[in-house]
Amino acid sequence: MLKKSVYIISIVCLFVACDDGDVSVSSLNIDPSTAFTCDVQNPFPLYNIDQNEVLILNLNNSLFAPQVTGDAPRTASLNSGQVIYRFFTDNVNQGFFCSVIPPLDPKPVEEFLSTGGIAEISTRLNTNELGDTISFTHDVVLLNLSLEQGDRQIRREELFYGFITIPKQ
Repeated sequence: MLKKSVYIISIVCLFVACDDGDVSVSSLNIDPSTAFTCDVQNPFPLYNIDQNEVLILNLNNSLFAPQVTGDAPRTASLNSGQVIYRFFTDNVNQGFFCSVIPPLDPKPVEEFLSTGGIAEISTRLNTNELGDTISFTHDVVLLNLSLEQGDRQIRREELFYGFITIPKQ
């Protein structure tokens, strides 16, 4: 009888201790093909949307210089708030972020800010059939990314954020 009581009490404590409320994200999964900017000439911030979640990257435009990087990508430290992981009440799209007047809905409900990491940008040249340079494609990889909200954290060792192609000026 004692064993049965201890078992029942343990089960009850387990259910009482479980969080029945907010679902939090412990991993970060984004589609690198969905990275975009609202202004190709001034590409930051960059956005990557997955339904009601967005990963915003805000760095210096000089990281997208029109020069091939080869084996030595450009790097930048990810300080506080340069990467923002935001959750909304409903799905968002490119128009939401690129509107002159931001819409009122959906509303952000949760936000994680970067506290560390490194952005690595590799640049390659794109040419036409005549061999003329037409654009540069910049691949963005986030290394040792740390996002925090209060005592909650999301960490990723390596995350391919995405790529963006900027026409030659």
